[in-house]
Parts: sequence; C-alpha cells; structure tokens
Amino acid sequence: GEFGRDVNDFTFEVDNNLSLIPNLAADFEIGKTVKLAGAEIAAFDPDTNRLFVTSFSGLQVLSVASDLTMTMLGTITLGSNDVNSVAVKNGVVAVAVASANKTDPGDVFFLDAAAELSVSGGIISPTDFVFTSVKVGALPDMLTFTADGMKVLVANEAEQNDVDGNNPPDLVNPEGSLSIIDLSPVMSENALVGAVPLVTTASFAAFNDKLVELKAAGVRLFAGEVGFTDITVAKDLEPEYISISPDGK
Repeated sequence: GEFGRDVNDFTFEVDNNLSLIPNLAADFEIGKTVKLAGAEIAAFDPDTNRLFVTSFSGLQVLSVASDLTMTMLGTITLGSNDVNSVAVKNGVVAVAVASANKTDPGDVFFLDAAAELSVSGGIISPTDFVFTSVKVGALPDMLTFTADGMKVLVANEAEQNDVDGNNPPDLVNPEGSLSIIDLSPVMSENALVGAVPLVTTASFAAFNDKLVELKAAGVRLFAGEVGFTDITVAKDLEPEYISISPDGK
C-alpha cells in the first residue's frame, strides 16, 4: 500500500480463521484446593514437596502429595507477619516482610526448606527453621534468587504512608530502592558460625537531578507536577518487580 492512505481504502481477506470448535488436546482439570489465610505468592520446593505461601498472617507451609492433595503443616510468624513475597532455591526459602510501619526498612528472612518442623496449635516454631534475616529497604515487595542461588534481589517499593482520614499523620514517603543480598558468607562450605549475609541497597537518588531528562525520555513520573513538587525522583520510583537475565549479570 501507499503511505498516507486512509485505512478505509484497504481490503483484507483472512483465510486462516481460528476454529471455535472445542477439543481436549490441551485440556486440564483442577486438582485439589485448600482454604488459606491468603495466597498472593507461592513457591514450591521440589525436594521436600513443600509449598510456601504468603499471607498477612505469616508464611503458610503446606505439603503437596503426588495426587496434588495439599495438607496445611502450619504458619510461621515472621516479623510483622505482613509477608509480601517468597522464593525458593536450592533448599533455601527467602521471605520478604514489610515493617509494621511500612515506611520503615523491611526484612528478608531465610528459612531451611527441609527443616523438621515443630508445630503447636498450627503455629510453626522458628527454631531450626529460620536461620538468618537481614534488613532491606522500605516495603520489600518482591524478591528472587539469582540462577546460582547465592544472591537474592529485592524490590523495595517504598510506598508513602496512608494519609486518609479526619486526622491524617504527616506524610512520609521513603525512597524506592533495590537490595542485593549476598548469601555466600552463610552458604559457602567454610562459612563461619554467626556469619550473616551481606546486604547492598541501591537507591535512585543519583537520578534526582535528572528529572527533566527522564521525563523527556518518556519515563512516567509525578515528581515536579502540581501536588508533587516536594517529591524527588527517588521517592517517586516504587519498584515492584525484578527480572534477572539468564547469565545473572
């Protein structure tokens, strides 16, 4: 066709219509279900057949049988219990937990997926289950392991505090950030007793003086707009998800 012509000038013929006749070539059926306190994020450990599920009431742990029957093993309390994300790699469970005051630094807890659980009244004891934890940025929203399982990357969303109501608190808007947790001090063969993971948290503060350039490049930012004149780029950015390249770099 010619550039600049109206789309109504064109006629198209479709000769590969999709069939709407159902078939069972790619059929599936729901296996088993179980009622939980929440189930936004789940991570499965194939070596133990344990399923770890987030909730606002702690981390839920289930066992999954070969017929997909799920059995609730219990719930473990982790920090504020506001569990936002969970991931499993090489027998290690990483759990992102927001602070009770979500604008404060959150925590990442590390659990042994194969630990023998001590359960009382549906509550799992942290003894021999949780082996370490670290502080990260405000409101850790999502985490993931690198391919080798030796690092965990955390997206710290850093939402501002809630200010609705008749007597709202002062506005607090922390900076969004990314935390990189190096597990080698606790996972290496020669790990020392009492060693802890190394945490490096990267902020976006270096972009605070690049607001005009970022907007010109198409980055969607509210900073500098009416009602947001006191917001910096670092406070405006609220990372929620991380994707890692296959080579981990």
